[in-house]
Amino acid sequence: MKKTLLLVIALGLLLSCRTIMPDKTAAWLDGKQQAVAGVDITGKWDCGPYMDGGWGEGIFTQNGNRVTGTLGPYGVNGIVDGKVVYLVIESGTKMYTAKLNAQEDGRLVGSSVYNAFIDGENAKDADSYNITMKRMEK
Repeated sequence: MKKTLLLVIALGLLLSCRTIMPDKTAAWLDGKQQAVAGVDITGKWDCGPYMDGGWGEGIFTQNGNRVTGTLGPYGVNGIVDGKVVYLVIESGTKMYTAKLNAQEDGRLVGSSVYNAFIDGENAKDADSYNITMKRMEK
């Protein structure tokens, strides 16, 4: 009984560290799909060396407007809305949301915020990180 109680308390503490919850991110992504995907991000991307402040290697699969994959050590779910890519990037209790714009040269450039929605009212107070992705292979 004590072990179960400790597990419930520990899980509660972990979840309380998040200001956005996984069930809310799915609805947030669904709300971003307004236009047909104008870019296909399927493939491998260089997002800067992970140990040097970058995001590491990104590997994505796109099916219509939906994106899944990895970005460094993080799992990714996303939506492509025209030439804008919205991502939810998470690992354990760490969660980021990102907005990237497709550039003429094929790069994706934007930023992410920690534990907030990138376009939400809490984003201005959240830790922000730039993201630049360059396609390595399709």
